[in-house]
Amino acid sequence: MISFAGHRVYGPEDRITQEGASADGLLMIVRGQVEFYQTKNGQTELVGTETPGALLGIEALLTGIYSSTIRAQTPVDALWIPMDKLKKLLASEPKLLERLMQLLHQAWESGNGLFVPHPDSDNNGKNGNSGDKSEPES
Repeated sequence: MISFAGHRVYGPEDRITQEGASADGLLMIVRGQVEFYQTKNGQTELVGTETPGALLGIEALLTGIYSSTIRAQTPVDALWIPMDKLKKLLASEPKLLERLMQLLHQAWESGNGLFVPHPDSDNNGKNGNSGDKSEPES
């Protein structure tokens, strides 16, 4: 998987993903901490944080969009895997696909707010989304 990955560096407050934007890849935090924001009832709320080892954007494998705006809280180093390369890798590595599916299931079951349906979908899952794509306050 490392051969598919690139290296990305983010400074504090840099936006890594935008809620509702088309997903273009998956990241694994190597160093630093990030914050997740989601818009609920017209208000942008902090819904969680992640630290090294976390995979960011897993739910986007299913939905094709990012469910949260993710910002670097500290300097962040991350491994970046473009979505097209990740899909090819998953097709050739069934065990990796199985593990990612387990992670998706855990994220959904935890109800942590980091996995939400696309606002245009008919799925009214556990964590509704108002569809407002405003950015977090800086």
